[in-house]
Amino acid sequence: MSSTEKTNVTLSRHTPVSAKKAHRAVRTAVQQGTLQRDACEVCGARHREDGVIVDAHHECYSRPLDVTWLCRRHHRQIHADIRAGLWVKP
Repeated sequence: MSSTEKTNVTLSRHTPVSAKKAHRAVRTAVQQGTLQRDACEVCGARHREDGVIVDAHHECYSRPLDVTWLCRRHHRQIHADIRAGLWVKP
């Protein structure tokens, strides 16, 4: 990993307004059926099976429907890693 890759992740934070718009776009697309919630890309857990919640994770809020589906556990872990400066976009 180069320092540039790590810096790009750190600098990719966006304003809360853009985050809200991206989350709203995902919610609307799922409700309308134009975006389908998938299994967690880390562990394969499916939404609402055994009480699991699968969230949409955005790498970039400017592409609101370009998401990675993650169970709540893995979504929280990725955000913890991002805050700690450990996350590198795959």
